[in-house]
Amino acid sequence: MIINIDKNYYTSKEEAKKHMGMMSNVVSNNIVDLDLSEIVKRVGKKGCTFTRAIVNGATRDERFVQQRFLVLDFDGTIEMEVFKKRCEEYRVPFLFTYKTLSWSEECNRFRAVFLMDRWISNSELAKAANYILAAVFPESDSSCVNLGRMFLGGKGVIEKNLDARINVVELAREAETYYRVTKGRNYSTDIKNFGKKSGIKVSDGEICIFNDAEFNSDGIEDKITDNGIVMLPYQKEQNGNADSVKGREIKEARPMLTSFDSESLCKLCALLRDFINGKDLHHDLEFLLATSLINIKGGRQLFEDNMKKMDKLTPKWKYDLKKMSCNGYRPEQCINSKKPCPYYDRCKASSLYTKASRKIRKLESTEDFYEIEQCEGDLREFLEKAVDARDSDIHVINAQTALGKTEQYSEIVKNRADKKFLIAAPTIQLQHELAERIEAKGVKCEITESIYTKATQLPFPGLKEELDWAFSQGFAKRAKRIVSAYRNEHQEELSAEQLKKLDWVLKKQEIGYSGARCIITTHALFLMKELYRMKEYEIIIDEDLLMTLFHMTGSLPVATVKNMLNCPLIVGDNQEQLREILKLQDNETLRVDFTPLSEKALDILYWHRKEFAGPVPKLFESTHVIMRKDKQEIVFIRKNDFQDSNKLTILSATADRTLYRDYFSGKKVYFRETHKAEYKGKLLQYTAHPLSRAFFKKNGMMDIVNQIQDEYIKDIPIISFKMLFPSSEIHFGKTEGFNTYKGLDIAVIGTPHNSPILYKLVGAMLGYSTSGSLHKYRVERKGFSYTMMTYGDEEMRNLQLFFIESELEQAIGRARLLREDCTVYVFSNYPCQQAELIQDSYLEVNSEEDTEQAEDDITKNEDEIIENETMDY
Repeated sequence: MIINIDKNYYTSKEEAKKHMGMMSNVVSNNIVDLDLSEIVKRVGKKGCTFTRAIVNGATRDERFVQQRFLVLDFDGTIEMEVFKKRCEEYRVPFLFTYKTLSWSEECNRFRAVFLMDRWISNSELAKAANYILAAVFPESDSSCVNLGRMFLGGKGVIEKNLDARINVVELAREAETYYRVTKGRNYSTDIKNFGKKSGIKVSDGEICIFNDAEFNSDGIEDKITDNGIVMLPYQKEQNGNADSVKGREIKEARPMLTSFDSESLCKLCALLRDFINGKDLHHDLEFLLATSLINIKGGRQLFEDNMKKMDKLTPKWKYDLKKMSCNGYRPEQCINSKKPCPYYDRCKASSLYTKASRKIRKLESTEDFYEIEQCEGDLREFLEKAVDARDSDIHVINAQTALGKTEQYSEIVKNRADKKFLIAAPTIQLQHELAERIEAKGVKCEITESIYTKATQLPFPGLKEELDWAFSQGFAKRAKRIVSAYRNEHQEELSAEQLKKLDWVLKKQEIGYSGARCIITTHALFLMKELYRMKEYEIIIDEDLLMTLFHMTGSLPVATVKNMLNCPLIVGDNQEQLREILKLQDNETLRVDFTPLSEKALDILYWHRKEFAGPVPKLFESTHVIMRKDKQEIVFIRKNDFQDSNKLTILSATADRTLYRDYFSGKKVYFRETHKAEYKGKLLQYTAHPLSRAFFKKNGMMDIVNQIQDEYIKDIPIISFKMLFPSSEIHFGKTEGFNTYKGLDIAVIGTPHNSPILYKLVGAMLGYSTSGSLHKYRVERKGFSYTMMTYGDEEMRNLQLFFIESELEQAIGRARLLREDCTVYVFSNYPCQQAELIQDSYLEVNSEEDTEQAEDDITKNEDEIIENETMDY
């Protein structure tokens, strides 16, 4: 910081006076560049004389160059505490204060030095700044306004704040307030006299100094502009208020925010929560809050009520709030406030108003992140407790993706030689990877393979297609017969080696035939074979079993149900329940309890399969049905009976406590959640557009993807809807258990909504009230507040959001952000954990209003269900 300063030190006023002539010459010719801390030391402690302005060769006003410092001199006319309180109240922070050479205990003479936020090169504006500051402190020496004035140094720094800055425009506004508060009804006359004395125009009680960006000075010839500031000079011929300033305008339109109360606002802002709870805040922090609250309906009243409660609602505050409201004060930015918000590093929001105006609002959370080693310790402890438990209960452990779940349970398998383990993985690929990993630790593994898996590995024309049809249509139990029939039909044309392979497929092998201490299976086979009843094994489920269970749906045309009424195989209660199904209204659900079809009935159905469209046998295994009138079909699901199951230990990053307790309602469920660690990589989420399947269909499908690629992600891997990338190995519905993208930058594009049919069907299975429909609500969940089409019923809402969250979090987890320094780009309006939200528009689409309305309408009538494509047998 450049300054005119003396090279000599003085310890008494008398000594300084003797050298005044020489001092003036030295100071005016000695411009040096010093750190602020050095200036404070030389002036305040060592007694160096200085000028507040930069002068060239003399201390006369006409030698003025520019000015940054402002100075006030108090000859015992004000108590230090009164001065400091006024500085705080009128938001005029001083750079430092020091004892003058005339200081004594009897008379506290001191000097206050202020630093403006910019250099002023116009002498009239600089002198105006000196006058305005003095107006707020009339106790100061009135001669301090002269530009070239020298100020003697002192004999001790009283207090310093090297970050303090003042803005001339803000200072003018505070001076106006000071006149109104202290002069009462006479303020108008006093402020006019001030304008005449200072050379600044005063209009309608306003000192005419403005920020250039907020003032339309077009057509005003008599004006002074300097470094972003406009000043209108005083003119004698101007009289009264007839010449009021025109063209003052706020460039940025800010709508008044509505639908907030103190509770909802406190969830957004920790500083406001402190204020509401009565914490004594610095005046600048109160001002920071006030600038946002005046732009929120009811906010000004909320502020006044709490200030009154704390006995801090002064006349100045009342006037400030009125002035802020009338003049359209912008919300002050938290980081740029004179006293920055103490929560900024955690919150990163520009203001309370900005947070409240966002579609997605990040709530203040008390959740802390922990070192990854502690989180690993939690996981190890929870796993050991579950494995050691001597019960047949459900033990669910919620732990982040990439925390090391596989390694932890692999170590337990290795170290617990007294136990046999059965591990269920979501995919065949992961099943084989687990086997390799555990066998590398010296533990022999048995990999389960269904007849379907064995047979489809062989290159026999037509066999795979027939098996695919059988499994999809509910005839999985006929797989062995299909293979046997194929062998017999093609026996003469097959070689001995081929027949040998078919015999291997047909060879009966019970689960556990190998005697291996660890069996590794898939979720699908685990459920189909009801392996959860194997009492002699310690069962560990890798990934969320509910995601598999909730997607095990099927559908049949209504016409097929009607045809079955004429089938002689369907009798008694089964026929009566089919009639009840046909009576269902649109979206109405029904609990069914079919009598299982006999083997003979299944055989006949298979031979007459062309007469019935859809997986008829699956219907008779289901427990809940829903009618879909618009598509003339019924959708059904089976709730598995786990009452006689062995103990299950389930490890997942997306497990939901409520849903597990509701699904396993007849069992005791222990839900344990590890502490969270912060991602090593970055998660950038763009939220301006919904990006559901409906959105893609309305806006050009791959055109949207191409825009995103061109502008943001280029050619990195993408996880999205299968309809966009039909040949992709990983997509919504098929994300669990893949390590292909570990450590890579990837993009997740889309919001994976499901059909309300699925939500209602699963809700009915869990015993929820399913009579409600989707409407727009503001949701508060997992640290965010956002609006979306959802259910009013809390249980149904939790279920719906679980589906969406699980798909997104599993997709994000493929990059292993917890341990890998990579970036995942998410394009979805559903907020994800630990994401840096970017809410600005990033696509060229139809108008946002049209798009949002269409999105709401289609979301209500979403007719697609994201198929679970990890149903590997």
